[in-house]
Amino acid sequence: PGLRGLAGGDGRAAKFPCSISWMTRRGLPRHCTLCFWNLGWVCLMRALLKDGDVAAMSFADWLRAGFMMQMYAAGFTTVVLTPMKGPD
Repeated sequence: PGLRGLAGGDGRAAKFPCSISWMTRRGLPRHCTLCFWNLGWVCLMRALLKDGDVAAMSFADWLRAGFMMQMYAAGFTTVVLTPMKGPD
């Protein structure tokens, strides 16, 4: 925001402060957000699920995996399938 203001900004059309969801609605910011969001989930799942060693997973590990998949599915639905669109 500081550099943008010095460069002239968006003028009267500027909406600041804006939310992260507003900034990442379209274009390259949206694609980058989705890529990093999915990459973060992959890293978390690999760390918590013992790098995919299914035979070494205990019952608690399976419960953890189920919870993570439910959280991922909820996030995928709200972020990818039904993103925020329209006027502010």
